[in-house]
Amino acid sequence: MAEQPIYVGIIGFGNIGSGTYKTLCDNQASIDRKVGGPLRVKRIADVNWSQARPVEVSVPEEMRTEDAAVVLDDPEIAIVVEAIGGTDPARKFVLQALHAGKSVITSN
Repeated sequence: MAEQPIYVGIIGFGNIGSGTYKTLCDNQASIDRKVGGPLRVKRIADVNWSQARPVEVSVPEEMRTEDAAVVLDDPEIAIVVEAIGGTDPARKFVLQALHAGKSVITSN
């Protein structure tokens, strides 16, 4: 039986968010070995999906959302990467994730 993945959600898909996603995808096998099981990005929230991205990367439509709550409220997502920058609403999202028992990685 395959191990249950550890799911990651990313909030913000500019320089940091898209670079994080690309790094996780490009180094998936190595990361999985180091983590001891599969680490997978499940959802990515960004307010403007039509905007050009600084890092060229393709994100499947079913992973995209414009609503950060979709990432924060997903009980399967154990790790939230906050990559929107600034203090508002980034702080609110980080606190919500922590109160939900999720691990948080922030670019702030």
